[in-house]
Formats: sequence, C-alpha cells, structure tokens
Amino acid sequence: MNVYKNDAVRYKTEMKERIDIAAYAGMFVIFVNFISKLILKKFFPAVSGTDYMLFLAADTCISMLPFLIFYRIRCGKISDLVKTPKKQLCSNSATIFAVIFGFGSCTAANFLISVIAAYIFKFETGTVINGYVTDIPSILIAAATVGIVPAVCEELLFRGCIIGSLKKYNVFMSVVISAVIFSLVHSGINGMIFAFLCGMILGAVRIYTGRFFAAVTVHFMNNILAVILAAVKILTGGDIGNIIFYVFGAVGIILTVICVILFRMGKIKTDHIFSEEDLPYAQSAESVAGSSAMILVLLLFAVIVEM
Repeated sequence: MNVYKNDAVRYKTEMKERIDIAAYAGMFVIFVNFISKLILKKFFPAVSGTDYMLFLAADTCISMLPFLIFYRIRCGKISDLVKTPKKQLCSNSATIFAVIFGFGSCTAANFLISVIAAYIFKFETGTVINGYVTDIPSILIAAATVGIVPAVCEELLFRGCIIGSLKKYNVFMSVVISAVIFSLVHSGINGMIFAFLCGMILGAVRIYTGRFFAAVTVHFMNNILAVILAAVKILTGGDIGNIIFYVFGAVGIILTVICVILFRMGKIKTDHIFSEEDLPYAQSAESVAGSSAMILVLLLFAVIVEM
C-alpha cells in the first residue's frame, strides 16, 4: 500500500512538472510574439508584404525552437515525444480518414466563427496575410512562411512535445492543455476561439492516429487554404474567394457531421488510444489547478492583451 501511495505521489509530481513546462513554453511564446510586434511596429511600420511574411516565419521559429531544445533536455528526445507505440497506431486508411475529418472540422470551425463574428458581432474577419499577398512571388512566400513553417514548428511544440509528454498521464487533459496554450499564443478573440477549436481537433487527430505528421498535415492544409483564398481574392476578385470559402465551409460541416454520426454508430474505434500500461491514479484536474505556471501564463496573457 505504501509502495502504491509513493508511486502515486511520484506520478502526480512528475505530471505537474510536465504541465509547468508546457505553461512556461506558452509564456515564452506569448512574450516573444509581444516583443516581435513591438519591434515591427516601432522600427518597421511600413514593412513590405514579403518582409513581413519572412519576419512572421522567423518569429515563429524563434518563439518555438528554444523550448523544443528545453523539452529535449528535460523530457527526453523529441523523436520519442512524437512517436507512438505500434499498438496505439491506427491503420493507414483510418489515418487518411482522420486527416480528412480534421481538415473538414477546422474548415467548418473557421467558417462558423467567421460568419458569427461578421454578421452577429460585426467583427472584422480575414487572415493577417490578406493584405500582403499581391502577386505570384508573394503567394509562394506565403505558402512557405504561413503554410509550412507554422505547421511544422507549432506542431512540434504543441502536438509533439506538450501532448507527447502529457498523454501518458491523461489523454484528454493533454489535448485540452495543448489547445488552451495554443489559443493563447494567437491574437484576437476570433483567432483565439478558432485556435482553441483547431487545437482540440489537431490534438484529436494526433491522439487518434498516433501519427504526429497527421496533425502536421491537417495544420498545413488549414493554413494553405487561407493562402489560397487570399490569392484567389487578389487574382480574381473577392466574390470568387468568398464563394470558395463558403463551399469549403459547407463541405467541412458535412464532413464533421458524417464523422460524428460514424463515431456515434461505433464505426470509429478508439480502443487503440488508451494503453493498458497507463497508470490510473493521476489526479489531472488537481495537477492543473495546482500549477502556478498555468496561472502565470494566463496572467501574462491578460496583461499583454491590455497593453
């Protein structure tokens, strides 16, 4: 009994430490993004579209990579965090299905949030790159800086390191914490809500498939769609771009509904997600509530938003 109790205490302590590290990663990314915006606003107020997108890519790498190194030192090899035991991997066909579902759900979430924000709350919608994609070269640069770089760097941190280091304690908790921190590093109410929903979807894809690059693929597809829509609006006019956005939104909603129905019917199996070796006594909510770092990341975000 004492062995069990000591093991449980060690397990909870280790889990709380991992949660703290994840929160510190969020604080670092929020801080770097804040400083980057100040630098851009003060020293480069009239920066060109190409330079802005390159700056955006550099900012993403700078804010993510140091904590990837820190995770490597404290939590083990990054490759170990993005790997999943074979018994927890789904089939190739199920992976393709999950990627399609993930992309459809992200598109549906983006569509619904944009419509609600624009027509009910009268918020401005659209991505930050809309004003910077003006010709073919800028489209190609946007595809790399907005499509590839965030998909790889952000997924390595959020769905790779954070979920990879927390999922053995509690699968659902790992997805939620990753999504919350992912949302806080995005700006604007619309962006934060979408980032949280997208983070939950990407986390679900990562957990369900067991394949890190499935989440990277969904993230890339979601970001590249924004680039395509911006390019279409510039090259052919806003009306066609809006039509494509509505079509993708409708398709995304249909795909999401189909997946939910299949899940409810038991056609989508999730038995492989949970390992029999997972210890059952981790007090996840208590560990999250007891994380001073999680409180600090929320306070930091609140202070920066008010500035």
